Amino acid sequence: MKQHLLLSVAATTTLLLAACSQTATHRCVTTLPPAIQIDRLTDATVAAQFTSTDFDWTSRTLTMTVFSEDLYDAMEIHQLSEGDTLSYNGILLVVASKKTEGNGQVTINGGLEEGGAYLDAYEGGTYRAMQFDGHSIYTNLGRVDLPLSNDFTLIDCGNDFKDPYDTITDNHQSYLSTLVNYKQEFHDINTLVTVTNGKLTRIVRKWIP
Repeated sequence: MKQHLLLSVAATTTLLLAACSQTATHRCVTTLPPAIQIDRLTDATVAAQFTSTDFDWTSRTLTMTVFSEDLYDAMEIHQLSEGDTLSYNGILLVVASKKTEGNGQVTINGGLEEGGAYLDAYEGGTYRAMQFDGHSIYTNLGRVDLPLSNDFTLIDCGNDFKDPYDTITDNHQSYLSTLVNYKQEFHDINTLVTVTNGKLTRIVRKWIP
């Protein structure tokens, strides 16, 4: 399995951590470390981005970019207060206001529309960083080449939200070649890839507006 690590991701993280220093009176809250490492991607379900041309049907491999969802420790978000700093989508936000909604969503500095942030209560005692339309914010971890398992399955959404999903268990290349142009691309906000014992076993793409 061949990996293509992006040094810029590590460099950016280091710079943010250095800039986000904690003082005696104010704290700095950063995202949790990624739960996965692409140089040891053996058993996991990950957000991924690729196009239909990234499949090599001769060697039966897929080259894809792997993403990690930006998550925060829930206790740190609960304790976040005015004057603290939040590392959010590659920038540092000094907290001027914080509001917790009834559904558990936390709005920082008036939300995205006012240059702030939205955080959504998530599973496992975490909050997820949100972008517009309720999609998560992801960090690019780099590219990886994975072999396809013999029972590789593609579960793909239709062109319209009312369309049923297609379940493709064979002739994947033929199916992908018939897709219209915009559906040739798979994105981190709508695509999950399952890896089992180091082999790609399933791709699920959900419909998004």
